[in-house]
Amino acid sequence: MYNSYFGFKENPFSIAPDPRYLYMSEMHQDGLAHLQFGALTDGCIVLLTGEIGTGKTTLCRCFLEQLDPTAKVAVIINPGLSADELLATVCDEFQISDTIENGSTKQYIDALNTFLLQAHAENLQALLIIDEAQNLDKDALEMVRLLTNLETNQQKLLKIFLLGQSELSTILTSPDLTQVNQRITGRFHLTALKPGDIVDYINHRISIGRDNTESIGVKTRLFSDKALKTIHRLTGGVPRLINTLCDRSLLGAYSEEKKTVDDATVKRAGREIFGHTASPRAIVIPLRTLVATTLSVVLILAVWVGSTNDLFHLNLQSMLSAPTSPSAETSPESLPTATVEAFEPDRVSPAPAADLQAEVSLTENEEIEERTEIVSEEIKTIISEDTKQFVSEEPFVEDQVETDLFANPVMSEAETIPLEQSDTGTAPLEQDSEVENERVTRITIKEIEINK
Repeated sequence: MYNSYFGFKENPFSIAPDPRYLYMSEMHQDGLAHLQFGALTDGCIVLLTGEIGTGKTTLCRCFLEQLDPTAKVAVIINPGLSADELLATVCDEFQISDTIENGSTKQYIDALNTFLLQAHAENLQALLIIDEAQNLDKDALEMVRLLTNLETNQQKLLKIFLLGQSELSTILTSPDLTQVNQRITGRFHLTALKPGDIVDYINHRISIGRDNTESIGVKTRLFSDKALKTIHRLTGGVPRLINTLCDRSLLGAYSEEKKTVDDATVKRAGREIFGHTASPRAIVIPLRTLVATTLSVVLILAVWVGSTNDLFHLNLQSMLSAPTSPSAETSPESLPTATVEAFEPDRVSPAPAADLQAEVSLTENEEIEERTEIVSEEIKTIISEDTKQFVSEEPFVEDQVETDLFANPVMSEAETIPLEQSDTGTAPLEQDSEVENERVTRITIKEIEINK
């Protein structure tokens, strides 16, 4: 409809597998060389896989055009057949079915073997190409393996090419098909076009459609730069999708009498074909981006966990003090931290549990001074409360208590006077008749630790 309007002699974006329109990207050149090498060597099975619409069939048609005209070729494009039907179809393609009478498997095999031996004697190639091979069942694939047994002492008589989608590789890894998989002597996988190849692909097809071979590879202005970017985003580089989208975009530009396809026209065509503006293919994340993102997330989590762990230990250290045994040696540089409690009768210097010990290291002078002030305030509070209850009317000398406290940082168990509890409160035990009525206040120092 729009061919004459844009100067085309034929539709350049047809989805038919015309080898004239095959754009030989670097990947497609490697794929074609892979097929050609399989035809020249004595290998058994050559495997060509690829995503849907990446040009496997078109590449195969280009390969067939380059074969020697005398080569014997059987092409099967509908492999949804049983094993026997597949064998019969191969014989039909080689045009030897007329020599078979009742159509038994043995007769088909014998007739095919005779045909291949004759071709080998005439130095002619015999190739079997099966397209959409992912549709073959296990019995049919086993029949393909049996066909590779048709051979002489020097070489195989039949070269087999399997073309299929990506799942064909997965199917062949099944334990039941190990013998088939081991006979594959060459593999190649086609993927979508790279972003830089899409522009050249479109220009190549436009040049072929205009029958202007001199302009092949020359950039045309039929699609705007923004439109080309949108085509890549919507199709993901799949040639079949590119053809469909470009064909509908050209139709839209023709209906609006535009000489150039702009971005809006491509987006509208994309909605008509795909139903949305997003790419119908899965989002492809570059490997470098994926690795960098993963490492960033791991690093952030590691920093967060480390910070949380440090806060947890700080909170634990603030709740738990590091007890020190009375007999423990103290270095001159690090003295134990002190906690002061009122003496209780059933609690005489209990040994702290080993699992509650924690080392507290204070390296700042401000923290040392703050800890010292807290200890002094606790001492004053305890002394004032105990004095009101137990101390006689004699005045209490606070300075003397503090002097004695710091002069004797750790009190041994021998210096501790046992107490007993009465109904009215805590009273000292009787020592002798002379101190029977004397009330005594004792301060138990569990630990002192001052780190400079």
